[in-house]
Amino acid sequence: MIREEITVVPNGRLQSRAAALLVQEACKYTSRILIEQGSKTINAKSMMGVLSLGIPSQNTMLLIAEGADE
Repeated sequence: MIREEITVVPNGRLQSRAAALLVQEACKYTSRILIEQGSKTINAKSMMGVLSLGIPSQNTMLLIAEGADE
């Protein structure tokens, strides 16, 4: 399992374009990829899940990958 803390850098919240790119990248892998922010944990392959986080700029989130191609 890989756990990496990352910081959201776009202006404002994690916008739909950036979220779509994140989801597209996550979908390239067979590993289970999660994003943890505060008390919420979502599937990084879910556009609705990623958008539901509403992560403000300069906030950190934890990216977790678990599987064969982590």
